[in-house]
Amino acid sequence: MAALSAACLRDEARGILLGCGLRGFVRIAAPGEALLVTDALRRAGEGDRVSALCALQKAGFEGRNEWGLLWLSPDAARLREIARRAEEPARALRMPGGDGALAEAVSFALRLMRSAASEGEWSRRGSSLLLEALRLPDPGRTGWPEAERLRAPAAVMLREHDRSGLHEAGCVLAARLTMTAAS
Repeated sequence: MAALSAACLRDEARGILLGCGLRGFVRIAAPGEALLVTDALRRAGEGDRVSALCALQKAGFEGRNEWGLLWLSPDAARLREIARRAEEPARALRMPGGDGALAEAVSFALRLMRSAASEGEWSRRGSSLLLEALRLPDPGRTGWPEAERLRAPAAVMLREHDRSGLHEAGCVLAARLTMTAAS
């Protein structure tokens, strides 16, 4: 399944920029920021900059230009599409035997998935939680202790009765875990 991780989205954005003739780094941004950051616009002419921004927007990215860097994230429609595509493979996730970080991540993903799917717009925190789920490294490589950093924001959202994006973030986590187990 395409675009279930920040690395997949980074590769897509990099391809778009290269296709527009731009060069520069495209990196996964630090948690709490936009999902991706690039300096590709710094050395571009105005025409190339405009065509690159249009191509990124057409592909479902939105961004802001600050300090000569372009900070990119999937737009709301693209995030909804990512979450929708994660639903089916997420249903295949089962609790593994044993304990450890991966079992904890599976349990957490299944708990999030029990939240009702959001019908309206997500809150800013709901969108951020989904971006953080995408930002996590490959679970097969690390055992996924990094999934713990989603627990505190999710708990705050639940305490404040903001369930927007919880189910969808759980689906993305579960789908990524299912794909790891299958490989």
